[in-house]
Amino acid sequence: MEVAEIVRALTVELDESSLQFREVAQSELAARGVEMSIFIDTVTVALNEAASEELTVDLAVALVDGDLQSWDALLCTSCLGDTLVVQKEQGSWVLHVYEAERYEHSHFATDPSAVKELLKRFLRLTSWQELAGEAHHLDNWKLLLASDARETIDSVVADLVRVSIPCTVQTPLFSGDGDGYLQILVPKEHLEIASDIVDETEESLYEIYERVEAADAAGDRKLELELYDLLAEEDPENAAVFYNRGHVLMELTRFEEAAEALAEAVSIGLKTVERLTDPMGGSGGLGGIFGLVAILFRKLTKPPPEKAGASAVRYPDYLDDTEILLQQLEPRLPNHIKTQHCLAAIARMKNNAAVAEAHYRRILELNPDDQVAYFNLGYLHSERGGQDAS
Repeated sequence: MEVAEIVRALTVELDESSLQFREVAQSELAARGVEMSIFIDTVTVALNEAASEELTVDLAVALVDGDLQSWDALLCTSCLGDTLVVQKEQGSWVLHVYEAERYEHSHFATDPSAVKELLKRFLRLTSWQELAGEAHHLDNWKLLLASDARETIDSVVADLVRVSIPCTVQTPLFSGDGDGYLQILVPKEHLEIASDIVDETEESLYEIYERVEAADAAGDRKLELELYDLLAEEDPENAAVFYNRGHVLMELTRFEEAAEALAEAVSIGLKTVERLTDPMGGSGGLGGIFGLVAILFRKLTKPPPEKAGASAVRYPDYLDDTEILLQQLEPRLPNHIKTQHCLAAIARMKNNAAVAEAHYRRILELNPDDQVAYFNLGYLHSERGGQDAS
């Protein structure tokens, strides 16, 4: 028997073995120089998709008190290879039990002290089931909503919790969603009521949009901006909200705020392009503009050599309009680095290397330590076959 098999027989399967077997098993561990308490106290822990590390049980349990955000998951694996995933939910916890790599069931908890005690017992291979409460098999739950905006997920979950509808959020780590979407799951018997709550949320958004149209028609820019501020919180995936908000801010001569809003609109647009390019979903968000994934935009928009006459893959049309507004802002905000990054990223997407290079050089004038600008200048240089980019 392997050491783990012997330890399992002496702990979680103790009731299934005879006294004679236990004595022989303990002697065998001693003969192999294995101290069972030390073996049990060595566990592995990973946060979300980070690399795992070996810790003691106490150090692993202490992570529950750490700086965990909503939907963060601690993967805590015992010395036997079984895993308890401790996921932070909104005001509660969900615990997913795996035997080896096979999902078994999940439990919900609200008291962090109880979560820590349960985790400690699980990792120390002592009885923990009586602390866990009702078991749920999430494969039998139904998808209510998928979104890559944490604000949307937070809002819907808060509404569900308020009316005591059980729910949990699956991250791409567990759902395998290639677009990086978070997924809200509910028990199938609650799906209809939960769907009504989502519909009510959408109806409230439509009401705000109608008020925006009325404010625009009346020329009330102050009210229009207030409504767009509200929509930015309630509908954070809608690029039109940030584009229109930026337009209103420009009319109010609040130019720097306008640039920030337009940058968010560009971020959402480039994230869409990135998803089409990268089947794994990429980093998204502002990272999609300023991160190294900018290298992907040319792959998407430039026709392959064997199809030189082919047209480039389409990108969201509003990016053209946003680019125009950013160009209008540029002389008013000559030192605004984010505007330069946005214009450079759009130029890269459109395969306009000369314009992109000019923006990256301007960024380096403003901030000589901007590593993203250095990287992209180097990449543009390599695309030209190593010609001098100076």
